[in-house]
Amino acid sequence: MNSPETDWDVAAREGRWDDVGRLIDGAFFATFVEDAESVHRALSQAPASWLNANPRYLNARALADAVARGFRIVDDEAGKIFANWVASQESPATRDILGVKTSRMRSLLAIGRFAEAEAIGDTILSTIDAGEELDGLHDVLPPVFIFTGSTKLLARGPDEAIPYFEEAHRWSLGWGVHPLEPYVRNYVALGHALSFNYRRAAANITDWAGTRRADVGSATYHHETVGILARALIALGALDEQAVRRTRLADDDSDGPRSRVPPSPPGHPVAGTTEWASGHVPLAHRHFRGKSWP
Repeated sequence: MNSPETDWDVAAREGRWDDVGRLIDGAFFATFVEDAESVHRALSQAPASWLNANPRYLNARALADAVARGFRIVDDEAGKIFANWVASQESPATRDILGVKTSRMRSLLAIGRFAEAEAIGDTILSTIDAGEELDGLHDVLPPVFIFTGSTKLLARGPDEAIPYFEEAHRWSLGWGVHPLEPYVRNYVALGHALSFNYRRAAANITDWAGTRRADVGSATYHHETVGILARALIALGALDEQAVRRTRLADDDSDGPRSRVPPSPPGHPVAGTTEWASGHVPLAHRHFRGKSWP
C-alpha cells in the first residue's frame, strides 16, 4: 500500500520548490522524526540547479540520503559546500552555524577524536547566545543539544552530558511539543542511569522505552536504542533480573553483544549482573560513536 501524500510530496510533485524550502526551514527535523520517508521522497526529486543555489537544502538532502541508507555516511562534498556557503555569508543564520558545527563534530566522532569534537561542542551555547534571530531554532535545537550531549558522553561521561540532554528536552517544549520530546526524555534517563542515579532515570524514561518500534535504519531507530539501554540499566539498578532479560540491547541478527544476563546459580538471584553491568558504558560508546543526526 502506498503511503498517503504529504505536504512535502505534493509540493515536490507540483514543482513548488520554494514551498519545499520553507518546509525545510521550519520543520525539517520534526518531520524526520515522524515521516523521514516523505522528506527523502521530496528531496530526491529536487532539481540540481535548485539544490546548488541553496546549499542549506543541498545539505538537507545529504542528511536525508544518509538516513535512507541507514545512517551510514553523510555526503562530505555537500557538507563542504554548505560550510563554505555559511562562511561566505555576512550574517549567517544561527541555525546554519550550528549545522556546520554539528557536521564537524560528527566527522570527528566517527574517527574517535572525541576531545576535538567536545571543543566544538563547548561553543554551542555561545553560538546560540550570540545569535540575533530565532528562525528555525525551534526545529534545530533539540537535535543539536542531543548531539552535543552525546559528544559530552563520549568525551567526558554522563555527568557532563546530562545538562545538554536536559536542555534538549527544554527546547523540545519551547514552541509546542517537538516530535523528539519523548525520545529526549530517554536520553536524560540514560544519562542518569549511567551515573547510577536510577530514581531520576526512572522518573524521566518513557513508558514504551525498552521496546523496538521503528524499522532498522529509520530516523528514530537509534533514538529507540537509547531507551532500550536506559530501561536495561534501570532494571539493573533495581536488581530486577527478569526485566534485564526482557530488555534487548541489540537485535537478534546483530553481530553485537546481547543483553543476556548469565543464568543465576541457586541462591544467587542476581549473579552475573555485575559482569554484565561492567560493559554498559563501552556499549553506550559503541552506540553513540559516529551517529548521524537527526
